[in-house]
Amino acid sequence: MKKTLHIPAKINLYLDIVGRMANGYHELETVMQSVDLADTVTVSAEKGTGRIALSVEGEALGSLPAEKNTAYRAAERFRATVPTAHAVWDETLSLSDCDLFLTVQKGIPSESGLGGASADAAAVLLLLSEMFSPALSRAELEAIGAGIGADVPFCLHGGTVLARGIGERMTDLSPLPELPVLIAVPNGEKISTAEAFAAWDRKPVRNESRLTDFLLALSEDVSSADRHGFNVFESLLPDGSCVPALLSAFRETGALFARMSGSGPSVFGIFRSEEDRKKAEARLSGLATLYPCRLQKR
Repeated sequence: MKKTLHIPAKINLYLDIVGRMANGYHELETVMQSVDLADTVTVSAEKGTGRIALSVEGEALGSLPAEKNTAYRAAERFRATVPTAHAVWDETLSLSDCDLFLTVQKGIPSESGLGGASADAAAVLLLLSEMFSPALSRAELEAIGAGIGADVPFCLHGGTVLARGIGERMTDLSPLPELPVLIAVPNGEKISTAEAFAAWDRKPVRNESRLTDFLLALSEDVSSADRHGFNVFESLLPDGSCVPALLSAFRETGALFARMSGSGPSVFGIFRSEEDRKKAEARLSGLATLYPCRLQKR
């Protein structure tokens, strides 16, 4: 049995750290948005001994062991959480008896602030649920996903969402128009999410919250929201980062909204038209690897 899913990336329209929780995690306020840049994830199940195998296509798996990959961890966590589920195509075949083969075809650049790893985990959870336990609700899957990574619940949910806590407390916002987007990932620049949070711990950025004003502006139009947009990690960038120059370039080429996504280093611009986006592509060509896409509704 084999199933495949295209799972979209996310961008952060707003991102702030508002404190630390009792469990030590950073407490976030963020507005996340799906875009139609996607990874393709395939799960195959065969009768076997319960092993899990992972292959990643489109980029090297690198030094990270397969067992540390979020897609692999999602399969492990699903199996531990739903140990008695039975495959829908053969009620004599339980999940624990299956070998699972996971294939990830990368379309979302890794370690770029676009949630690619979380998207892969979400795809595995969605596919395993469809294959083995279709009665599981989306809320139940989101609860499983929260134990894997902060962005996994959103990647299961999608659309335009206000998320709090570590990202698990979500509120749907009015969907945005499916406007053109250009994502720019600086060539050769990597920013570790763990290091970005550690930089905040060393020098906490505490500003008066802009969230209320941002949400009000976003309900009017994307351009108005840009004036109230915020990403706390933009003030914690390492010396020599290309992000400020890319943000300036986006605004100079007429982006309605421009921001860094997540802890970076990807930067995105939202445009009024395809023509405007193509002008930005011409301007930014050679400065970064570019990914044209669109905002995506849930």
